[in-house]
Amino acid sequence: MEIKNNVAYIIQKICAITGDKPGKTAVQRTVYLIQTEALDLGFKYKPHCYGVYSEALNSEIDLLIANNIVRAERKGNSFLMDVDSFCAVQSDMGKEAKKILSV
Repeated sequence: MEIKNNVAYIIQKICAITGDKPGKTAVQRTVYLIQTEALDLGFKYKPHCYGVYSEALNSEIDLLIANNIVRAERKGNSFLMDVDSFCAVQSDMGKEAKKILSV
């Protein structure tokens, strides 16, 4: 199945670059940095005990999990996530944002 979703794309890129599954906090921080450096993805942030936090981004992640696009496993206090292999994820982010996510 092919989908266009920037958050799923970011999760997939974090997994590819680090070789590890990110938690929600890592995704929150990555999206915040992309918005600061390259492109506004529409998520509003506020200070939180673990750094910056977007309720809308958290809801988007939960929706991706509920729709079986992103798999999440509980490990301690974290939800480690990756994109299900049946999904071909595309993004509509600009070149600048994609450049930030490449190594």
